[in-house]
Amino acid sequence: MKHLKSFFYLYKERKKQGELCPGIIVNYPQYFPAQIGFNLPNLFHTLETDILRRVCTEAGLIVEQADFFARIDYSPDWQDNGREGVGIIAYKP
Repeated sequence: MKHLKSFFYLYKERKKQGELCPGIIVNYPQYFPAQIGFNLPNLFHTLETDILRRVCTEAGLIVEQADFFARIDYSPDWQDNGREGVGIIAYKP
């Protein structure tokens, strides 16, 4: 999402270094204006399809589809190329 652009570089570096969960953000409210951030949880976990697919596969699930989707219900300030949400269809064999 657009408000996490400054985190994106850290995320890419963590992923490049092989971290299993590169999207964990501690102090999530720092990415928001104070009038919004005070009401948010400290811990947030951003995901991409490859990470979500890996975690589900490691848990023994069969993954049918993993993809990003647009969140048109988000304000335009938060929208970013239709990749605001991530979802997966997986099942237990």
